Amino acid sequence: MKYLSNTLAAICLLCSAACSQVPAKGEPSAPKTPDRPNIHMEGSFDSRRGVMDPISCHGFNIGYFNPSDGDRTVVCFDRLPGGGDLEISCPKKIAVEGYYEQHTIRDGGGPCKDGDLRVFYVTKWHCR
Repeated sequence: MKYLSNTLAAICLLCSAACSQVPAKGEPSAPKTPDRPNIHMEGSFDSRRGVMDPISCHGFNIGYFNPSDGDRTVVCFDRLPGGGDLEISCPKKIAVEGYYEQHTIRDGGGPCKDGDLRVFYVTKWHCR
């Protein structure tokens, strides 16, 4: 009987440890992203959301970012919560934080051609 009691206690201990790792129902869980350096840039943003542009094949809420101190780059807001629905409209400058990742299209078909594009995925942003 003592063996059964010890076994049940061990099972309860393991279950409580496992359950503490799972978010409660209705509690949002953060998306898992690989560790990578967070880059901060400021500049102007030219949205291509809803416009058929070659970069549209690499994301929905995407556009060209012209940093104050560098070359034009492609930025995408899709990985933010609700990112596809965000209206990015900054009259002067925008500050963005995020990371670069290579986006690849293979067997795209239609208007999307196969190829790679270095895309800056935004994790935070605000108008300046």
